[in-house]
Amino acid sequence: MNTRLFQSIFVILNLMFFAVYPAMVQEKPASAFASFTALEYQKSIQKIQTELAQLLETKKLLVQEYDSNVIQISGLKQKKELGFFERMQLKKLLKDSEDLSRQIIQVDREITGKHESSRTYIDKMIPLMEYEIRQALNAIESAVMNSGGKNALIQKLQGMIQEKLEYQSYIAEPLRARVRDVKYQRTDDPEVLFEKSDFLMDQHDKLKRYANQIDLKIDLLESEYEIKKQARKFIDDVYTFDKDREMKMSSKRVAGISGEGNEPGSAVFNSRASEDDLAVSFESGLRGTTAQGNPLFLNTTLEISALQITSHDDFRNIIRKLKHEKSLALQRAKNMQKSADEIRRLAEIKLRYSR
Repeated sequence: MNTRLFQSIFVILNLMFFAVYPAMVQEKPASAFASFTALEYQKSIQKIQTELAQLLETKKLLVQEYDSNVIQISGLKQKKELGFFERMQLKKLLKDSEDLSRQIIQVDREITGKHESSRTYIDKMIPLMEYEIRQALNAIESAVMNSGGKNALIQKLQGMIQEKLEYQSYIAEPLRARVRDVKYQRTDDPEVLFEKSDFLMDQHDKLKRYANQIDLKIDLLESEYEIKKQARKFIDDVYTFDKDREMKMSSKRVAGISGEGNEPGSAVFNSRASEDDLAVSFESGLRGTTAQGNPLFLNTTLEISALQITSHDDFRNIIRKLKHEKSLALQRAKNMQKSADEIRRLAEIKLRYSR
C-alpha cells in the first residue's frame, strides 16, 4: 500500500466516522447523574474517546504499512546487486517509510493529547459526582419512603457509584517508581562521576513523584471510603429487620397461620426477597474499593516495601501500607540526593586538581 492510497483510505475513514458519530452518541446509556456540568464533561469525554479510537485505528494501519515496507527493504538490501528498477523501488520504500515514521510520531502525539484531555475532564468531573452522591445519600436519610421508593434509590446509588468507578479506572495509574541505584568508584573519571550524580538525581525525582502518586491514591481511597461508609449506613437502616415482627411471623408460621402474605410465593414475600437480593448486590458493589479486579489497585505488590495489597485488605490496611511505602520512598530519595551531592563534590575536586 503506497502513501497516496493510504491517504485515500484515511479520508474514507474520516467520512465514515462523521457519518456514524451521531448514532454512537445516541446509543450511549443515560448517565445516573443529573449535574449539568458533569453531563457536559461526559459528552466531551465521549467525543474524545471516539476520536481516540479513530486515531488508534489510524496508527494501526500506519504501523502495518511501515512494517511491510521494512520487510521489503530488508529483502532488497540482502541482494548482492540491484537492478535499476530495484534501486528505484528501494529509494521509494525508504522515502515512504520515513514519511510513515513521521506520521506515526504525529499520531502518537495526538493520542497522548487525547488521553491528557480525557484525564483533565475526569479530574474535574469526579468531585462533582462525589458531591451528587453525597447529596443523594443525605436526601435518602432524611426522606420517608415506601419499599419501592427505597429500592429505586438504592439502584440509582448503585449506578452512580459504579459509573464513577468506571471513570476513575481510566485515570488510575499503577503505582510504579522503577528506580535503580548506581555504584561509583573514587577512581572514576570526573565526567563519569557527573553522569552518575545526574542519574541519581533523576532517580530522586522519580521517587518524589512516586510519593505524590501515593498521596493521590490515599486521597482517592479516603474519598471512596467516606462515600461508601455513608452508603452502608443507609443500607443498614433500610434493611434492619424488625425483630419483634419477625418473631411474630415465625410464631404464626409455626402455628400454621398464614404469615400475612409472607409465605413463599406471596407478593409480600417476593418483595422482601427482592429487597434482600438488592441489598446483597449493592453491598457487593460497595466492596469494589478493595475487591480483586478493582482498577484502583488490583492485587499488587508495592515496589519498595514489597508489601502486598490484596483483595482481603480493608481500608485501614491499605492506607497503612501506602503510608509505609511513601515513607520508604521519601527516605530513599533523601539518600539518593545525599549520594548524588557527594559524587558531584568528588567530581568537582578531581576536575580542579586535574587542570
